[in-house]
Amino acid sequence: MFWIRKPASGNRKMKSNTDREKLIEVKELTVRYRQRNGFGLREKTVEALKDISFFIHRGETLALVGETGSGKSTIAMSILHFVSPDSGKVLCSGEDIWKYKRAELRAYHRKVQPVFQNADESLNPRLKIRLALADAVDPTLSSEEKSLRLRDCLSSVQLNEDILTRFPHQLSGGQKQRVCIARALATGSEMLVLDEAISSQDLSLQAHLLKLLLELKKKLSLTFFYISHDLETVRVIADRVGILKDGRLIEIGDKNEIFNSPKESYTQLLLERSRF
Repeated sequence: MFWIRKPASGNRKMKSNTDREKLIEVKELTVRYRQRNGFGLREKTVEALKDISFFIHRGETLALVGETGSGKSTIAMSILHFVSPDSGKVLCSGEDIWKYKRAELRAYHRKVQPVFQNADESLNPRLKIRLALADAVDPTLSSEEKSLRLRDCLSSVQLNEDILTRFPHQLSGGQKQRVCIARALATGSEMLVLDEAISSQDLSLQAHLLKLLLELKKKLSLTFFYISHDLETVRVIADRVGILKDGRLIEIGDKNEIFNSPKESYTQLLLERSRF
């Protein structure tokens, strides 16, 4: 039996959008970076995000689309508590994550897990896969329980147990990315922040990973924050879509509304480009 948190049982009516729980809420988020010019004698401020506001319902996939440099990864890093805002808030179930104490922050990081684009940078090349996954498992478990969880994690991403004895360089690109997904699930996470998580793979592997993610989301009642510049993968995986331009969220709505009746000219331009 798969060990990760199961969806609640029982017959329940589907909640409307206004009734659904907001797992993550971003309120008027502004992030600025300080950069040195020339030989470090002058400093300038770059506004990466400006007054960004949105929410992510529990159990949904919100996709954020934008070109390189639009601020997508900065939002991800803020939600992951890696980049602090200059103003605004990031709330998890109504609580400001930047006011968490150490124990609360540890619990949050187990609850909200990232999967990044480059698996080679995410996996330590000196560690075998067993150790890479074991670091994410609850340390209070017995050795037998940890081994069971490792096997279950690998099974969930369609990898065999013999992969545990290998190093990252002995795996294919698709295998490494599935290991990264398994590691994110090993904490018992409720939400995955998928930052260009499949964009480095070829088209066939992208299709396979998309199918895998959709199956995991349904099986484990996961929430996804999916960041991409690729509208075709967004069309497959998203429930709602936000469009980011120059650090500003210019449009957000149901996937069908965004793809079929975009309001902003920039969104229309992105859609036109994706058709070629």
